[in-house]
Order: sequence, then structure tokens, then C-alpha cells
Amino acid sequence: MTVFDDAIADIYADPNFGVAATYTPPGGGAAQSITIQKESPDPDALGLDRFAVAPALQGITLIARCRRAQVLTPVNESTVVVGAQAYKLKRSRLARDGQEWLWDLEPA
Repeated sequence: MTVFDDAIADIYADPNFGVAATYTPPGGGAAQSITIQKESPDPDALGLDRFAVAPALQGITLIARCRRAQVLTPVNESTVVVGAQAYKLKRSRLARDGQEWLWDLEPA
């Protein structure tokens, strides 16, 4: 791990920053404890035209951002459980963080 990897890990370990969640691959694979940031979709951050995609984004209520070190390769149809709420993943993509340290997980 680099100094930057350690810094990201420290940030995500702060209980004021993230939310505890569980990631389970489809088909009932081994569940993993992860920490996520819950965010609303931001067309600008996704590189999209905010006015052209606004109607399409209205149905998306959550994007969960997790560390790539915790989930190496998210799989569509996986489940992320936050508290009592379970979300089925529709899509994942590397976050535009410049270093590819994070995943954006979009529920169905």
C-alpha cells in the first residue's frame, strides 16, 4: 500500500464519513463488510449533460461509493445491504477520482 492508499483507508474508517454496508455477489457468494458513501447522482461528475439526462436521473435515488480495495470487481446483480435496506446493483463503474481507488455502485 502507498501513503495515499493508507490515507483513503483512514478516511473511510472514520464513522462520520461512511456507512457500514455488506456486499454480496450474485448467487450467494461470500458477503463482505464494506464502508460506503451514499450520494445522489451528479451529472457533472458523471460527465453528462445535466439538462439532457435530468429525466433519466430522476429514478436514481442513490449511488454508493466504495473503496476498490474492499470490492475488487463489483458484479451486476450483487446486493449491497445498508442497515435494513437491500439494494440490487444495476451497474458499477470506476469513480472519476483520478486514481481509480473508488467504485460507484448504482442500484436498480
